[in-house]
Amino acid sequence: MRDCYRPTRAELTATSINVLLRETLELVQTHLRHGHIHAVATLNPDLPLTVAHADQLRQVFLNIILNACDAMPRGGDLRVTTQLLQVRPEAPPTIGIHITDTGMGIATEHLTHIFEPFYTTKAQGTGLGLAISAHIITQHSGRISVESEPGQGTTFTILLPVST
Repeated sequence: MRDCYRPTRAELTATSINVLLRETLELVQTHLRHGHIHAVATLNPDLPLTVAHADQLRQVFLNIILNACDAMPRGGDLRVTTQLLQVRPEAPPTIGIHITDTGMGIATEHLTHIFEPFYTTKAQGTGLGLAISAHIITQHSGRISVESEPGQGTTFTILLPVST
């Protein structure tokens, strides 16, 4: 299954993360409206491109945003931000993507397991969405992490390399 999410060199192209995020937010616009979720995108207009498989990254963003919607059954706020980060002076810059919700949050005992295949706390979940998302990000030489406070919300942070 993991081989299905390993992009070949031919599938990788210079990609705008901001465009992918705007397209994903547009795709879920009706879902957000029906869920009474107010979405705000603060996207760095000077963000450089990254070399990526656009459809796979779009799948990651869609999965995280839909999970955020599930975490806000009575509505709430969704913030999507991008920024250019200089993690270390000697390292190349990195694209930072933050997807934050004001939902119910993730209990501490679940945080260390959410990227494991088949781990879910949802009655209808398969436990594959975040595991596949993490694998896709890793295949793009990136990292994904999560911070959450029960009752306060959750932030997923994705770091991707800038194309060279």
